[in-house]
Amino acid sequence: MLSKIYTRGAPSGIRAVTRSTKPHGARAFGIQEHAAQSILSENGVNVPRGRVATTPQQVISAIDYLGGSGVLKAQILAGGRGKGTFDNGLEGGVHKVNSSLNAQELAYRMLGHRLRTKQTSERGLVVNKVYVTEQVKYEKEFYLSFAVDRTQSKPAIVVSRSGGMNVEEAAEKDPDSIIKLHLSYDKDITRSDANAIAKVLGLTSEHYIEQLHAMVSRLYTIFRAKDATLLEINPVVITKEGDIICLDSKFSFDDAACFRQPELAKFKGEGGGEDKDPRQTLAASHGLADVSLDVTLGNIANGAGLAIATM
Repeated sequence: MLSKIYTRGAPSGIRAVTRSTKPHGARAFGIQEHAAQSILSENGVNVPRGRVATTPQQVISAIDYLGGSGVLKAQILAGGRGKGTFDNGLEGGVHKVNSSLNAQELAYRMLGHRLRTKQTSERGLVVNKVYVTEQVKYEKEFYLSFAVDRTQSKPAIVVSRSGGMNVEEAAEKDPDSIIKLHLSYDKDITRSDANAIAKVLGLTSEHYIEQLHAMVSRLYTIFRAKDATLLEINPVVITKEGDIICLDSKFSFDDAACFRQPELAKFKGEGGGEDKDPRQTLAASHGLADVSLDVTLGNIANGAGLAIATM
């Protein structure tokens, strides 16, 4: 059962969760969206159909498979893709297409080119893969994430009825649209927990609440089983047909738990190392962990806990 630490009207509480889950040094690693969606699908979570493409020809095949239309999504380990800019001037790393020809033209302009977003360097990151998914028409969207709240030493769920946007921005603009609840690793999510979340989302139908309960329960099971530090779904949507679908997902995992998650090894390094701070990459090559700080000060220590606390 969720212990209700209800943070309505407290954006700082939301920031505490989101900021405390950002990867530090080599202690956490992320995977690309296609890999995250694959994990969710394999565990019974409803996601759009999709295929990964590394060439324009594969993009065309994927669009044909999806019935002639779809969404092309650049695969990099950085947020803000939709508002990013490619090195050739193409605006946006996410594009809807309604023909194979349109898809092919965009694929040539996306694959092999650098995409710059608010979360990358000025140089941007090379797009080596495009995730081609079906277009989903929906009537309602919301935000949902599970994270490790290090300030409380507990996992937490954050839900906002303002989906499709940054959760911190949503908290600032409409504090009442947010709920944060702390969880327990050894307890599952109950129907009463789902009711509390549904109330914030404005869902009253028994049909939707049952679906919500099933989906949130599966997501939390995955979060715990995979040693995740963050599982973010933005947005979760409700279709006209009444289905609840996770349109986009983001995972971060505890790097120290990799020995328990051998199936994740194939996804590590998909960004070719470009997604990491060069200092972290250099340190990792020597079996060391680098914790980058926004100051012109450094500390080399044998043992991270007290050293980082001192810094």
